[in-house]
Amino acid sequence: MGEYQLVPQQVKEQMDLMVNALACDMTRVASFQLGQEGNGSMRFPFLGLLGDEGERGANMHYYSHADRPDDYANGGPMHQIHLWHAEQFAYLLSRLASVIDTDGKRLLDNTLVLWTTPMGEGRGHDSERLPLVTAGSAGGAVRVGQSYVTKDRYINDVLSTLTHVMEAPVDTYGDPGLSKGPLTELLA
Repeated sequence: MGEYQLVPQQVKEQMDLMVNALACDMTRVASFQLGQEGNGSMRFPFLGLLGDEGERGANMHYYSHADRPDDYANGGPMHQIHLWHAEQFAYLLSRLASVIDTDGKRLLDNTLVLWTTPMGEGRGHDSERLPLVTAGSAGGAVRVGQSYVTKDRYINDVLSTLTHVMEAPVDTYGDPGLSKGPLTELLA
């Protein structure tokens, strides 16, 4: 079995550890990243995506940056990769929802989970249309059940918004030229 074949099991175990640490109040902040940013090192042989790398499988960079039309097609490699990531996100949310917090609410209701990707579309290195999803309401600090499309706003503003949710407000995050402050429409 190749080194990446255990990734699905390891990812679930890491998420279980995060949920347990949050549930026991050992931490109030957790971060989880799949793969190394910068070269798309995550490989997906467990999805049958081998590319031209054999048993080890091609990395995400191979699929996301090439001009093979089938890579982004429904059922194509990038579709499979994004679907797998969505399934992992759903698993984390279901675990958070299954734990009752000390106030009687679900741990998910007292948490804010952000799922994002570093690029909107890899072939063009599009970093302006980043898809992101939040789940949970951070104990009522965030509006839920909303869909937003923002223009001329960057991930910096999402991160600034998170600092406001955590009651450690920062109005600019990262490059001040790319930060216009928190997305107040997300705050309750």
